[in-house]
Order: sequence, then structure tokens, then C-alpha cells
Amino acid sequence: MSIMELGALGEFIGSILVLGTLVYLAVQVRQGIAHSRFTTTHAIAGAGHAAWLAVAQSPELAAVMAKLETGGTTCRAGISTGLVLCDHLDALLHKRANRNTGGFDRRIDSSGVPG
Repeated sequence: MSIMELGALGEFIGSILVLGTLVYLAVQVRQGIAHSRFTTTHAIAGAGHAAWLAVAQSPELAAVMAKLETGGTTCRAGISTGLVLCDHLDALLHKRANRNTGGFDRRIDSSGVPG
């Protein structure tokens, strides 16, 4: 075998190894994407579980959720009460979280209405 034949054989083997590496990397990227989707879905489910647990443990939040479930009528200003109740629920969740950590949420006044 001459040096030219050995060089051609080396190039052929090198190209096959490069193709094998590209296939390996494609599989790794696909698995990484699947893993990140699973992790994101798991985190979203955990956050939803935490929110529903907070609703189950708090009579205030349960009352707000009951009002949300009854439908979306509008108040005098023409704003959907669902939006107002969502803001109220968000404020109550923050108030509850801050109560657990010792913080103070300035968005809620003494009547419990978000500011």
C-alpha cells in the first residue's frame, strides 16, 4: 500500500468517525430537550400543587376560588370580577407567603383588599 492509499483510507475512516460523532450528539441533544421538557412540566405541576394546597389550607383563598368558579360577571366599572378576584387571590397568596416568611406585603391594606 502506498502513502496515497493510506492517506485516502485515513480520510475515509475519519469521515465515518465524524458522522458517528454527529449522530451521537444529535441523540444527546434530543435527550436533553426531552429532559428539560419533563423538568419544566414537573416544576409547573409542583407550583400548581402548592397553589391548590394553599387554597385548601386557607378559608380566605377558598372563598375567593369559590367566587371565581361561579363565573365572570362585571362590576360597576365594567371590569370583569374574575380579573378583580384573580388580583385579590394573588394578593392573598402573597400575604400568606409573606406571613410564613415574616415579610409584609404593602399591596394589601387592613381590609384585605389589594392596593
